[in-house]
Formats: sequence, structure tokens, C-alpha cells
Amino acid sequence: MSLDALPEAARKAADESLLMFEFLSKRKGVNLAPAFTALLGAQDNAAKAMIEKKLGPLVPGLPADQRTWFEPYIQGTQARPADWYKRVAQNLRKTLLFQSGLMPMGLLRDCLDYALNDKAKIGGVFDSVKQAFLYTGSRKVLEELSAVYDYRNRHVAHQENPITDPKPAGLAMGRWIRTLGLLATTSAAQPSAGA
Repeated sequence: MSLDALPEAARKAADESLLMFEFLSKRKGVNLAPAFTALLGAQDNAAKAMIEKKLGPLVPGLPADQRTWFEPYIQGTQARPADWYKRVAQNLRKTLLFQSGLMPMGLLRDCLDYALNDKAKIGGVFDSVKQAFLYTGSRKVLEELSAVYDYRNRHVAHQENPITDPKPAGLAMGRWIRTLGLLATTSAAQPSAGA
């Protein structure tokens, strides 16, 4: 994917990251994590935009209906703990109603994972998540987003493991930029039966 195909803000973040990466990678042993920093906001913005585009039109208009939609009855028989579903539903409420959700990349990953892999029949917002995030190519988006999110958590946001080798860091940088483009192009994809 060409950088020119990215939305303007994402392209600017990618340009900044690439320039910083080029500068830092010339110095042996320097941590390259700061080169990814400009992409953090762009990734979160792209994830948030995708969630809003796919689920926003499905949010009920009346407050009582919204409450029912965001707080479906959750039994203790799902593959995940009930708290996981409650946390995701609460974060979706904050994101869709108040534009104040947490960790948009993680929330998008959770939505895709639920839609593709969770067989729980919960209703409410989770029915809409299945409807909105089952589309052709969604499994690929989940795979790429998960890789970027995991790399972000290990090497960039928390810097548990410093990034000092330019070769794997360069591959990761390419993946981050491609994922930005993937989120931008697939947020408009229509739901389908397959993934």
C-alpha cells in the first residue's frame, strides 16, 4: 500500500514515524520505540472510526432502548467470564454515546474476536457486533490488528522489551502502516456471511 492511499492524518503520522525510524535506526543500540509513537494515535483513531462507522447507525435512539441494548442479560455459560462481556459493552457505550471509550484498538480487536470466534448468544449490542463485524476480510483485519496491538503493548506503550534491531522493527513499522490502510479501507466494508 502506498502512503498516498492513507487518509491525510494517518499519512502524516506514517511520514513522521518513518522519518523518526530512519533517524534512530542509524544509531546502533538505540531503542526504536519512539519511532512508533506517532502511529499510536493514528491506529486508535482508525479503530474508533471503524467502530463508530459500523455500530453507530445501529445504536437505538431512545435512552431506555439504549440501556437494554448496552446491558443485555449475560448468563454465566459463555466461553468467557461475564465480566469480559460487561466490560466490552460498557466500553462500547462510552465510545458510541460519549466518544470517551478506552483503548480503541483493543476494543476493535475484542469486537472482531467476538464476531468471528465467540458462539455465545447474548443479544443486545453483541448481536449488532456480530452483524457489523462479520464481513469478507474480517479475519485478516483481526489477525493484523492483533499483531499490531500485541507489538504495541510489548515494545511501544509499555516498552517491556526494547526494540534495538532495525530489521524486525522495520518489518513491524511496515505492518503498522499497512494495518492503518486496512482499517481505513475495510471500515466501509459491508457485512457478509463469511469472514
